[in-house]
Amino acid sequence: MSEVVKTFEGRQGRPPVYPWEKWMDGKIHKLHKGVDFNGQPKSFRVGAHRTAKNYGLKVHTEIVDDGEAILLEFYEPEEE
Repeated sequence: MSEVVKTFEGRQGRPPVYPWEKWMDGKIHKLHKGVDFNGQPKSFRVGAHRTAKNYGLKVHTEIVDDGEAILLEFYEPEEE
């Protein structure tokens, strides 16, 4: 007879590439291309917005230093 379980026993999905939760502390973080993230800042910014949405947050982003860094600030959305 089958048994109902609450979760899979093995690994679920792949682990996050970036330490998003560390950056979700409400502070402004300056992340450097090739050090803190890989690829283009515009692509990383898209990932930051997608991650914020998944966590029920919003994020301010700004590409700085001629595209060599990005500023991130995660925050709680205002109640409507």
